Amino acid sequence: MKKIVIVMVAAMLLVSVSTVRGDDDWQETCKNLATLAENIMKHRQDGTSMPVVMELVGDLEIAQTLVMDAYRSPRFSTERMKKEAINDFRDRAYLMCVEVFRD
Repeated sequence: MKKIVIVMVAAMLLVSVSTVRGDDDWQETCKNLATLAENIMKHRQDGTSMPVVMELVGDLEIAQTLVMDAYRSPRFSTERMKKEAINDFRDRAYLMCVEVFRD
């Protein structure tokens, strides 16, 4: 199920990035990126190996960058810390996206 989610979000992100042009388009693109980041960090915190996640995201360069960033982060043992890591990673990805597209 998680594999399907990652592939679907990566596909949505690819479409979003290639069509960003209006005032509202960046919001959808950044939301898709944040969802992708969240799913990638969930895999990281669940202990999925990095090669498996890289295979899941395919050739989308931005997704590969997110995977590398996620695997630079520590893996936590408590559910509370895992959830915080996931939420923080998602929000950082969204912030970076907004900073790029809003200008």
